[in-house]
Amino acid sequence: MKGSLHQGEQPAIVDEKLWAQAHQVFKETERPRSLEKPEPQDAILRGLLFCESCGTPMVPTYTVRRRARVRYYTCLSAQKHGWKSCPTRTLSAGTIEEAVRARIHPHSLNAVPVAEIVERITYDGVSGQVRITLRESHLGREGTAL
Repeated sequence: MKGSLHQGEQPAIVDEKLWAQAHQVFKETERPRSLEKPEPQDAILRGLLFCESCGTPMVPTYTVRRRARVRYYTCLSAQKHGWKSCPTRTLSAGTIEEAVRARIHPHSLNAVPVAEIVERITYDGVSGQVRITLRESHLGREGTAL
């Protein structure tokens, strides 16, 4: 009957002694959960970088290797639907961020934030080309889209 509880008795597939041993192993090897929230990523191209191949955003993410955080951007379509769904996979965050900064701020380290200048950035994972489209307010200063 829907909405009511029923006693469920099925034959055990593992005997009680083995079940208790397995449970003990899990208790002994359980990692303590951290109460700290993960640090937010410093991703200056969040919302600006798009995959040229499929048009979806490239989202910031990271992995930890030898206790160091390695940042990168990944195609959202490839991440969600499998790596065979899009030829563009991942792109080193440091590499693309530095390349964009160099193109829009060639002579200055402390310039206007990237999001104020850039409208959209597309990355073609097949050819490795990056296309930067500037906001209208900055086209006159830079000339044309980069």
